[in-house]
Amino acid sequence: MLLFAFPIAYGGIGQLLGQDTSWDLRNYHYADPYWLLANHMKDVMPAQLQTYYSPVLDIPFYFAVNHFTPRVTGFLLALVQGSSFPILYFIGRRFTIRRLVALGLAALGMLTAGALGELGTIMGDTLTAPFFLGAILLGLRAQGRDPGSEIRAGSGAMHSVGPVFIACAIAGVGTGLKLSGLPIGLGIVCAFPLTTKGVALRITKGLAAAGGLVVGLALSYGWWGYELAERYSNPILPYMNQFFHSLYAPWASNTDTTALPHGILEILFYPFVWTLDSRRVGNYFVELSLVFLELLLLTLFLSSAIRAVRDRERFRLFDTVGQRFLITTVVVSYFVWAVEFGMYRYFIPIEMLSFVAILVCLQALRSRIPIREFEQFGNQLAIGTLVGIVVMSVAFEVPQSWGRSAWSQHYFSASIPSRLTTEPSAFLMLGGNPDGYIVPLFPTDDFFAQVQGNLPPTPFVEKAISKTVAGYRRVYIIWSDPPPKHISPLVLRLSDAKTARSYGFLVDWTSCVDLPADVGAKAHELHVCQLTSA
Repeated sequence: MLLFAFPIAYGGIGQLLGQDTSWDLRNYHYADPYWLLANHMKDVMPAQLQTYYSPVLDIPFYFAVNHFTPRVTGFLLALVQGSSFPILYFIGRRFTIRRLVALGLAALGMLTAGALGELGTIMGDTLTAPFFLGAILLGLRAQGRDPGSEIRAGSGAMHSVGPVFIACAIAGVGTGLKLSGLPIGLGIVCAFPLTTKGVALRITKGLAAAGGLVVGLALSYGWWGYELAERYSNPILPYMNQFFHSLYAPWASNTDTTALPHGILEILFYPFVWTLDSRRVGNYFVELSLVFLELLLLTLFLSSAIRAVRDRERFRLFDTVGQRFLITTVVVSYFVWAVEFGMYRYFIPIEMLSFVAILVCLQALRSRIPIREFEQFGNQLAIGTLVGIVVMSVAFEVPQSWGRSAWSQHYFSASIPSRLTTEPSAFLMLGGNPDGYIVPLFPTDDFFAQVQGNLPPTPFVEKAISKTVAGYRRVYIIWSDPPPKHISPLVLRLSDAKTARSYGFLVDWTSCVDLPADVGAKAHELHVCQLTSA
């Protein structure tokens, strides 16, 4: 009963936290489905670079915003996020016979700094977590419980290939819904061959795992990748355009490297780095579980090495294939994530698993303490350490905050002057603020094009924008406050005038009007000025 009650209670916690007003919400989570379903991809980058992200995960949210109140929508989001709880519980039960321990570890995983920060929001990392955690649970079942289960000969061993394929297909679906989850998907795939004995079975499981990931990825992302390839010649536009050479993006990787660790030492000890300065990985927060996990892994490695040398036995970190599978998934996911992304919230599904991984490390450590006098106290030390880690993690936790407000009647609202809606118009969007949410509030026959932002138009796109804008009698520029802090209003005004002139227009500064808008209970101010032909 508690497994079903927790997601509902989780939704109640989300109600207490308030309404989502994050940068991503304002920029693309509502604008992208509108761009696809109502605008039919006519506008040009209304949500900046993020316009080209797959809208599959956001389409249900788009309909919920249009038909439900923010409170109901937020509760439904939290309910989906809360579905990770029973999965975490069953993962924990693979390593403990005590139900209360498994329930406690699952609850701790749901209340980490990253998970709480996204509770009731459309950020996506916790919405895709059930796919990755479900894949890990199926992977544990496929690998078996005892150390020798993976080397049993005959049809029984080969029969486990089917669950391997299914588990990785589920991980592939999660990856396709949000491509930043790829490191976790790869971690799950690599864990199968790395924790399997026997060359033939290792190859078979590796191929099944890789095939499952590809199939799942194709199911959830394939159609969108095909759409981008057909329209823009790049299935993951604008990324990796140095290989696809689409005219709609620069020939560069478009990868933000500010969150990536610097050098091998930072890669190895990045949890310590972000604990000292969490803004290195995206936003302010405090979460110690992954730091303790790394400390335990280092201690386990050293203890196992000392014991192997002392007793002249084979070096071994873990006792069961399940333990090896779980920790291998975590470690491989971490290294791929650190090298490729480094943004903490992309790692939240593993953060949610951290307390179960801590239990696994303590189980292995209790028989590997290299001091003989302490071996008889292994269980007591493990229990005491687990309790201490939980207390420290909970006491010092500070959830991530991506922007919230009090609950309101609508996610988005705006007071649009009537003279802007009397006839179809074109709007050139300026600045890098997340203004995509404003586009669906205008008539569908208007045209919006982002001409600055985090993906400035290429010369090819500029020509396409100019050609489309030429078909409208009224053309405006639109931007929102606040302007960048390091740019003076005069310089910003000159920059806007220069941008307008590059499209053949002059700015009529006397025609400017304010456009008050609200995201949740937070007020925002946009400005609109009419353009005249140059």
